[in-house]
Amino acid sequence: MAKFASTDATLAVETTPGGGIYALVAAGITHSMSIDNGVTDTSDKDESRWGSEASFGKRVVQIPVEGFVTDDANFALIEAAVEAGTASLNFQYSYGDSKTVTGAFSISAFNYDATNFEAQKCTFTLTNNGEPTFA
Repeated sequence: MAKFASTDATLAVETTPGGGIYALVAAGITHSMSIDNGVTDTSDKDESRWGSEASFGKRVVQIPVEGFVTDDANFALIEAAVEAGTASLNFQYSYGDSKTVTGAFSISAFNYDATNFEAQKCTFTLTNNGEPTFA
C-alpha cells in the first residue's frame, strides 16, 4: 500500500477571482482537511437498542492551516480578504495521489502569533462556502 509524503499535501488559492489559476500559499507548516457528512440520529424504540442514522444534516469541509507570515503575494490575498471581511476565496487542497478539493471557502478565526525569538506565524480555518468539487 502506497504512502504519501506530507509535503505532497498542498493548499493553493485562486490568484484572480474566476480565473481558474491556482497558486500555492507559501510558508505553510501544517494543514489538514476534515469532512463532516452531517448524519442525524433516527433511532427509535423499534431499533432493538441498535442506533440508526440518516444523512439529513449539513455537510461541511474544513481546512485548518498554520504557517509563517510572509510577503508572498498569495498570502497577501488571504490577508486582504480577512481584513476586508470578504465572504470567501476559491481554494484548492491537494492530497494523497493527486486528489483535490476545490471550491469557495470562507476564512475564519485568522490569528497572528509572534512568540519571542521565533518567526511570526498565523493560523486560520477554511470552511466551505457552497458545494466543493472532489476530483
